[in-house]
Amino acid sequence: MCLIKSHQKYCDYDCDWSCSRGCKKCCLKESKCCWYIYCCVIIILLIGAITIILTFPNYNSTYTDDCKYGTNKTTICICNKFYTLDNKGECTIKLKSKLTATLLQGFFGFVGGGYMYLGMWIRASIYIFGVLMFILIWYYESKFQTNLGIGYIIMLCLMVILLMWWFISVFLMTNDTYKNIDGNALSDF
Repeated sequence: MCLIKSHQKYCDYDCDWSCSRGCKKCCLKESKCCWYIYCCVIIILLIGAITIILTFPNYNSTYTDDCKYGTNKTTICICNKFYTLDNKGECTIKLKSKLTATLLQGFFGFVGGGYMYLGMWIRASIYIFGVLMFILIWYYESKFQTNLGIGYIIMLCLMVILLMWWFISVFLMTNDTYKNIDGNALSDF
């Protein structure tokens, strides 16, 4: 419990994600708790971004006239990694990385990062719409404190659906379920 001297108001809540529920300036302990949460989230997202950058596919392969991005073995082209055969039998189609897609969905799946990478814009926009709805309902409930509970029930249901879809999509990406927007399988690298 924390007493604010200017308003003589008591805050009887523990540190939560909103950090401002009930009163504007509360105990120093509670405001520090919120900064720790923000810093941890930022550090996790930075580690995820660095990991994804390090695993992003390197398309710098040697180019030849007969197979493009591959080597000619008798009459068949063997493609370099991150490339596959097109209709003419040449290695010109760039593949997306399964590892990069999985890491993007794992770290930035709350906005559909893996789906954006694979070119599945409709699925990614559903994620973004769901997160925006969650934020808007959270803001409305915390700002006006309606205490109806309907907003919180909608937020809880939306959060459960988004989290389940997020975890299932990461699992499916690791098991070769998804393909890129062109229908090509993901590269194992």
